[in-house]
Formats: sequence, C-alpha cells, structure tokens
Amino acid sequence: TTMLFEEYKLSATLIGHTGDVRGACASSLSSPIQFIATVSRDQKGKFWEKTGDNTYAERSDMVGHQRYVMDVTCTSPTDHFPCGRILTASLDATVLIFDASQPEHPIGLLEGHTDAVCSISILGDNKALSTSWDGTAKIWDLTTTACLQTLNAHQMSVLGGCHDVEVNAIYTVSADKTLKKWVFNDSSNEYVLFTSKEKAHNDVIRSVTVVSEGVIATSSNDGTIKLWDSESLSLIATLEGHEAFVYTVCSIPNSPFIASSGEDSCVKVWNTETLECVQTINLPCTTAWSVSARYDGDLLVCTDDAAVRVFTKESERFASEGELQQFDEIVEMAVAARHQEKIGDLKKSDIADASALQTPGKRVGEPLVVNNKGTMKAYTWDGTQWIYAGIVTNAIKADHTFTVDLEGKSLKIEYNNGENPYEVAQKFIHKHDLDQEYLDEIAQFIIKNASVPTLETGNASTVRNPDPFTGSGSHHSSYTPYQPQTSSSSSSYQQQQQQPQQQEFFNPDPFTGNMYGYHRSSSTTNTSSSTTATATTTVSPLKNFGTTVMFAKGRPDKAFEALVAKNDTQADQDRISSAVVEALRVFSGDFASFDDNTALRDIIAALVVAAESWDGADVVAVLDLLRLAFIAPGAKSVLNGMTTEFGDTIASICLKFSSGPQYIQSLRCLVNLLHTCPSLISVSEHCKVCSFLLGINMAELKDPALLATASYLQNLVIHTTTGDVGSEYLAECELTSLQVAHHVLVALPKHANTLLRTLSALSMLVWDSAVLQGAAMVLRDLESTVRSYTTFDNQNVQQVATMLLPKIVRHN
Repeated sequence: TTMLFEEYKLSATLIGHTGDVRGACASSLSSPIQFIATVSRDQKGKFWEKTGDNTYAERSDMVGHQRYVMDVTCTSPTDHFPCGRILTASLDATVLIFDASQPEHPIGLLEGHTDAVCSISILGDNKALSTSWDGTAKIWDLTTTACLQTLNAHQMSVLGGCHDVEVNAIYTVSADKTLKKWVFNDSSNEYVLFTSKEKAHNDVIRSVTVVSEGVIATSSNDGTIKLWDSESLSLIATLEGHEAFVYTVCSIPNSPFIASSGEDSCVKVWNTETLECVQTINLPCTTAWSVSARYDGDLLVCTDDAAVRVFTKESERFASEGELQQFDEIVEMAVAARHQEKIGDLKKSDIADASALQTPGKRVGEPLVVNNKGTMKAYTWDGTQWIYAGIVTNAIKADHTFTVDLEGKSLKIEYNNGENPYEVAQKFIHKHDLDQEYLDEIAQFIIKNASVPTLETGNASTVRNPDPFTGSGSHHSSYTPYQPQTSSSSSSYQQQQQQPQQQEFFNPDPFTGNMYGYHRSSSTTNTSSSTTATATTTVSPLKNFGTTVMFAKGRPDKAFEALVAKNDTQADQDRISSAVVEALRVFSGDFASFDDNTALRDIIAALVVAAESWDGADVVAVLDLLRLAFIAPGAKSVLNGMTTEFGDTIASICLKFSSGPQYIQSLRCLVNLLHTCPSLISVSEHCKVCSFLLGINMAELKDPALLATASYLQNLVIHTTTGDVGSEYLAECELTSLQVAHHVLVALPKHANTLLRTLSALSMLVWDSAVLQGAAMVLRDLESTVRSYTTFDNQNVQQVATMLLPKIVRHN
C-alpha cells in the first residue's frame, strides 16, 4: 500500500550567515543537545541549538577554514563525543573536525586532497568519505585523521559520494558523468571498484544517495534524478520536473520519499514507488544549494539568500500562522516574477528602491519588493518593521548562453547584452566557487563571443592574449581555459555639513604638487608627511601616490552641542551615558590634544552604538564626532585593540544613508578610519560598501558628498594595492572599487580634489593589473571621460588623466 503523503510546511528560518549557505546537517536523536550545523561561502560554519519545536538559537561560529565551506555532516554520539562530531569540507582542500559539545574551534584536520573538497559523509564507525575536485574520493580515520584509502578511478572532479551500510558499498559520482560502485574486499581490507555506469546522465552528476534496500538515486546538471538498482547499476526510472541543475538529492528516513534541490528555486519531493513528484516547495531565492533530511523527516534547505529553512510535516513544528502567511505571499510573488516574467518586463526604475522601506506597511503580512542596487529583494511588514524574506528572481532567457569546461566541471554561463562582462564573470566565479584567476579569461571570452562593443570602435575587438577558447561565438558556445595559476544650534550645525571646505586635512593633499614620487605616510594623525619630488620617475609612479587623506577640519564644539540636544530626546536604552557625554565635552574642546585613551575607547564605542540606533536626522553630530575620534592622537592604539567585527559594524552604518549630511559624515568616518587603522574593516565589508555606492546616483550628489566618496575610494585603494591584504575578497573589492571610480567620473564632478582622488584611485588599480585594465576598457564612456579631463583647468588633474589614459584605451 502506497504511503499517504502529508505536505511539508515552513517550520523555521535560520538567518546568520553572510553568504550563500551550502550545506546543513542535524544531530541524531540520541544527542543530548539537538542542533543544526550549517556552512557557507562566508568561510564559517554555524551551530544552531534547537530550543523549541520550531525555534533555534545561534550558539557559535565554527571557524578555521580559509576559503568557502562547501559541505557538512555529523557523526552519531559516542562516549568520548556525547553530542557527536561535526565535519566541514572546504574549497581550501581540507576537512575540519569539531566536537559538537564545544564547536567553536576544530579538534582535527583531514588533509590530503589537492583541490576543493566538495562533499563529506560518514562511512560506518569512526570513518568518513570525502570527494574532491582533484578527481578522487578518500576514506579517513576520524581518530587518527589518517587517510586510509584513496579511490581513484574517475576522470574528472568527484562531486558526491555515499555509503550503503547494509552492503558496505560506496557509490561515487563525477563531472565525468559516471556512477561508480566500490565494494569492500575482506582480503585486502580495502574498497575496490566493482562496477561503473558510463554516461549515467547527460551532464555532470552532482550527488548520490541511498534510497532504500537495493535502490540509490543520483541528481545531475541535466535536470533529472535517476533511480538505480544498487547491485547492477541498471536504470530503474528517470524523474523529470526540475527546470535547471539538480544539485542534491536526499532520502527521507522511514519513507519511500526523496527530496531534491537545484538552480530552479525550489525543492521537490518525490515518491519513489509511484515515481511522482508529490510536492514542489517554491523558495524566495535563486539557488537551492542543498536539501538534507533529519531523522524525523524534517528537511533542511540551504539557499543563496544566506538562509537555511526548515520544513516539516508535523503540525506542532509548523511556523506560526503569521509566518506561514508571510512566507506564502513572498513565495507567490517570487513565482509570479519567475514564470510570468514580471520583473523582466519592468524597468528597474519602475520598482521602488530601498528607500521604500522607510514607509510603514498598511497591514501585517503586506509584501514589498524593492530594487536594492539591482537585486530584487522581498520584504513583509510585521506590524513594526519590514522583515527581509528573500530574493525575487526571474527566468528570462539570456541573450547568450555559453558552456564552460572548468576544473573538471561543465558549467553554463549566461550573458545579456549591455551587461559588464567582468561583473558577469565575477558572479559566475562566486556561484561556482572557481579560482579568481579565471576572471580575465572568462570576461575576455564573453567579450569576444558575445560581440561586446568596445569604447573606441563600437565593435567587438580581438583579445590581447592568446585565446584559449574554442567555439564559433554564436549564442551557444563553449571553451576550455588554460589552467591557472539633523534644536536650532543643531539645525545650523547641519547646514554647515553641506558646505564645501577648502582645507580639510592635517596632512597635505598629495595632489597639490608634483605628481611623481609620493610615498605612503604612516597612520599618524597630526603630523605632515614629507614628500620627495622625483620628476624622472618612470616606473609605475601611480603606485606611489600615496598619503592617505583624512577629514580633520570641523566644529567639534558645535557638533557636541547638537549631540547633547539630541541625546536628551532619545529613549533610555539609546541614550549616551553621562560619563561619555562628559568625556565628549572635553574631547570636543581640543580633540587634537586629547590623550585619554580609555575615555577615547568609550567615546568611540558609544558613538558607534548611537550611530546604529539613532534616527537619521539625529545622527549627523554623532558621525561628525566619530570621524574626529578616529584621528585623535591615541586612535591608532585604541582601534588596534578592536575587532574586525567592530570595524565591519562601522562600515555597515554607511549602508543606511544614501544622501545628505548623514551620507557625507558616514563616508568621512570611513576615510579617517582607513587613514588610521586600515585593516580594522574587512575587505568583504568594503565590497558591500562599494556595491552600495554603485546604487547611488552620483550626478545628484553635491560637491562635499562627491569629495567624501572620492576620498574613501582613494584611501581604500591605497590599502588594497599597497597594504598586506590577504583576503579572498581582494579581487572582488578591487573590481568594485574600479566600478565606483567609473561611477563617480561619469557623473562629471567639477571639484578638482574629487577628480584627483578618483583618478588616482583608478590609476593605482589599473597600473599593474592587466585584468583590471581589461575591466576598465569595457566600462561605458570611461575612456572618453578620462580623455576630457586631460584638458581640465587644473594642471594636476590633467597630469593624472594623461598618465592614466593609455592604460584604459583598448588597442585593436
């Protein structure tokens, strides 16, 4: 008799990661702590303790990996590990082992793969099975961390593996489209290849799972799930219904059901007896990276909107009626956008920008879609605020579709006319966890095969490097690349913030003299840096422009008066303490001589909290004093004792303001912070700030706002191009910095310092980087804009523009 199927409903949403969530696993029933472990592109794992039927508390991060974390699994409890162990697999080619009782730091390392480890699973008692892009699977002893055996028979990346406990067999699947079965040989005490199914799918095979006795299932980029006889690997059935890549398939315990997830924004549940799709769970995201089942049948779904969603059949574990209604409404909007192409038929200007979130909703559960810097994000009104729900996507056919063979994987990249090829290439690299060194190759391939116009000719040009690509350049092509390497005093005060100031820095502006030979200053706050002119310098002079600038002029006494007036109007929990207010009174009297580092630390901490919690009109004075605190004599020592998370919080404050004095002062804070302690903010957070700046209409900004933007850009680029910056986000940060420089320049600013700082930042980026030169060459109107500044009525602007121009002109 066929088992009756009860539909899944949302149980919980886990929000905490800052990047795509790639995998999740749950503790076993016997664990004294019930938990979910998740891993993400943010390089972290997270440990979520189950605190109720449908509630989870984020207890800790699991850190240690150097690159994206791609998969996670956990073991059953033992006497030594009463909550079990958690294993995480990463793009850094390692697997880390964590004690689930204390999961903050790893207790073991599995090292031996030579490329990304893309899956990890448990193999019997105290063993694990890993699969890798290096073309192998490995069996590990979890106690000694020794590699017991390497399974080497696939011709390309091994993307998935599983262990059938009943028959002690291993199944592996690969980008080579084969399914292989390995059986245990008692005499050799090893697994040996038993049989292989060639061309098991028409495209890359992504995952494999044991369904039931005698049956396994695989999922593929060809959009199907296949059921196989586990003994002979003969095909039982093909399940069709997904509209794109199927990344994972998992079995649901104690049932004939399996679940699958993929690139078509949904999870599907299948009955393996009737071969029917019994439920499609649509999601407010683009990619459902993985689905896994807990011992109670609940599904854990990991998606590219940085969320993990738990779905259940059990009513006692359902989310509240309000949450379910909100989720259903958001999903309905997302599905409508995908299948009816609503978003695609609208101009981006037809959809409200993020400022719409400042307008309260009319009813609980009301949905809203906003255009957040080009990404359509869905929100619901909970009665007091807009709650983020997910990304609204569409399924419009791309102008060009190319097939890419990379690192043993056959991948599809889509390009629409008018897009920046380098932006498309960067997103593609992130989506597929590829090496950053592929950026230029992929972008150049798009330029050539999609006939992307260049600035000079309006026609597609020949790439400068030998073309490693093959294909005709039609709408469907493929290539194989080379392998890489705001009270009255307050009102008056705010008006002052909008006025341009002719002298804003203790340090001399490096662009007031000869353009060559400048050396980066140390991060001091009130001493002038010396410069040496060497007009004969010819080798990469732009790399040495370098004193970072800062905003040091102001009226801190007026800012303090405004802050005190506003502080008295705040709620008790948001009010700055009287002790800090007194310290601020002394500080604002003569901040350049303020030498009480303990008080300075308290001032900075309190101002950051106020900047986060106070309303926009009240926060100007807070930010003005904060940027001065960043350049006080003891600021460097104080800031060096703070964490990157604190620095990232400061950077995130900028994302709240897109115009007015708040925008100006928030960016001045970042300028001064980059001058004093450039490493306090993570490179990934600078990426977010740059992406935010790209969503602002620079042509509508007044000179002080443009100058603040250009100054931030200059200091950031000095940091990323001359500092010891070790981050996988560095290339992305430099690319988005390049785009911001372009964004400012094409707004045609007239203030000389704005131009000098923007042009210098652009110059430092492209001077020694062929990749960024290539990216600059395809930026609309950049070449003509820079050329226009070669005749600007400021000699220094002319000099920089003249030196820069040859670096961004494409030669055919």
